[in-house]
Amino acid sequence: MTKQFKLGASIGVTAVVLASAPYASASAGQAPRERVITHVETVTPFDFTAGEAPENIALNPDRSVTLSMLGAPAGKRPELVRIAPSGHRTVLAVGQRGDQITGNTRGSDGTVYYNVASDNASQAGVWKPKP
Repeated sequence: MTKQFKLGASIGVTAVVLASAPYASASAGQAPRERVITHVETVTPFDFTAGEAPENIALNPDRSVTLSMLGAPAGKRPELVRIAPSGHRTVLAVGQRGDQITGNTRGSDGTVYYNVASDNASQAGVWKPKP
């Protein structure tokens, strides 16, 4: 695990703790207003060592999902992946090693757009897969 990833994970955990602290202290002793989810199910497992570090998820009309896979924290190339309800995976786009695909969305016409974070100015920006 790189120092950069450890730092990012530490910052993320700290932010979650700090953000939840006021709510937790304000609601101590009170019953939750909404139902608390206690049982969850893993729909699709990921292998971090294979570069599968999902960052963003977009739901599609056909019940599939499109995921942005960072890649860089595991030293792999980032990918934009569609996962069908059956679990079948289709790689829609692959980025350059060291870059990260940091988000994706679907336009009203069905076009998928994804963001590439890169030190290379010619790679950084919003992209769409070519048909």
